Amino acid sequence: MAEQVGWLDTNLFVHAYQDDERSAACRALIRGLEDGSVEGWLYPLVLHELSYVLRNLLRWDRRKIADLLLALVLAPGVRVAGDAAVLADGILRWRDSGTAFADAFLAAEAVAAGLPVCSANSGDIHRAGAACIVPHLDGGSLQLLVLPPPQQPSSTEEDH
Repeated sequence: MAEQVGWLDTNLFVHAYQDDERSAACRALIRGLEDGSVEGWLYPLVLHELSYVLRNLLRWDRRKIADLLLALVLAPGVRVAGDAAVLADGILRWRDSGTAFADAFLAAEAVAAGLPVCSANSGDIHRAGAACIVPHLDGGSLQLLVLPPPQQPSSTEEDH
C-alpha cells in the first residue's frame, strides 16, 4: 500500500529540480510518486504555479515544462483534483498554443464540457482551441458575442 502524503505543494517540485539542502528528499518523494510507492494529490493551481516558476526561475522552455507536468499528472502515485485527461489536455494546449496556462486549462475544461469560455480576450481562448463568449456594450446594453471554436484543419489538407 502506498504511503499517503496528502496535497502536494509546488515547492516540492521546485526544490527537486534545483540543488539545495531539500533537493535530495524532494527528488526521492517524486520517485515515490512515479513508482506508486507514495500517493499524493495534485491540484491544477499547483501545476500553474510550477509552470510559472520553472519558466521564470529556472528558464525552462514550454516543451520541457509540459513534459514534466504531463509526467506528474500521469504518475501512478498522483491523484488529481478533477479529470486527469482534461488536465493533460490543458497542459498540451498550453504547450502548443502559446497562451497562458489558465487560458489553456479553461479551454480544455470548456471543450470537455461542451461550453464556451467567457472572456474579454477571445484571441487567447481561440488559440487554445475553444469557443468564446465576449461581453460587449452596444448603446449601453450588454451584448454577448458568441465566437465558435476555431476551425481545425482537416486531416486531408496538406501543410504548406
